[in-house]
Amino acid sequence: MAVQPSQPPSLRILSWNLDGLRGRILELEDILHRLEIDVVALQETKLSETSRITLPGYDVYRQDKDANGGCVALAVKSCIDYYPLQRLQTQNTGAVAIAVRSLRHGDVAVVSCSLTILDADLVTILSFPQTIAMGDFNAKSPTWHSRTTTARGRALLNYADIHNDLTILGPTEPTYYAPNHLPDVLDIALLKSVPLIAQISAEYEGSTAHNPILLDVGRRQRNVGTFTRRFTDWGRFRAEMQRNTAIPAIETTEDQSCFPAALHFGFGALRFKLVCFKRNVAPGTPLKSKANLTFMTVFFANIKG
Repeated sequence: MAVQPSQPPSLRILSWNLDGLRGRILELEDILHRLEIDVVALQETKLSETSRITLPGYDVYRQDKDANGGCVALAVKSCIDYYPLQRLQTQNTGAVAIAVRSLRHGDVAVVSCSLTILDADLVTILSFPQTIAMGDFNAKSPTWHSRTTTARGRALLNYADIHNDLTILGPTEPTYYAPNHLPDVLDIALLKSVPLIAQISAEYEGSTAHNPILLDVGRRQRNVGTFTRRFTDWGRFRAEMQRNTAIPAIETTEDQSCFPAALHFGFGALRFKLVCFKRNVAPGTPLKSKANLTFMTVFFANIKG
């Protein structure tokens, strides 16, 4: 019996410039599974028309490279109620889109796109009444946490200034790391008339210069850690160090001459406790196994000289 597609109350959308899909398909599958992604927007897929790509549990839609750019793809969970949108006729942008059905909030289009500075392309990409467009726009502005402003960034800001229904989101963490370049935010999300809470973050995943960005739409706001001013209790620190390292207090000249050796052994003992903890061996555990006996013998030999 066929499973009825569901209309989820929230969406987890991932966007990633992966610099070639064929060599990273297993890596992508792992990320989608671990992060429980509903829709993934991919850029720089570098696929040809003859390339065959499948993602278990997902339906894949592609636009391979052509005169208008390209090399983008979308994958959506097969269990989600959605429908593909007709190919977007852009001039300078690769773009592919689907729409997720929602009885409560109306249908929401999800677009994977890259490299657009033309207003005409932005109008086309955002033509659906409710749209989420994600990708590597290579447009910088401090408005979405980039280090500086570029021509593409100014063009996008100017477009947003005259379209009050458009929100631009970028993560606070960099999305792009590359040799000879400072880390920066290049991957962003454009939300047009989406009546849902949206949170965006950069995920430290993948093996390319771009970190994926994750957009949570319609979920309850996650608890965000707050900064609390704390003060160091140096008296407690001193007591804990003396208890764990057995370092004697320096009160006489003789104590001072013996201190280096005591310090060396004290920190050796502390390191021993940490290594035991890592190996799941209590410091007071009887040496029942040859492995534990060898480990402790070699350890003490090393710290003594």
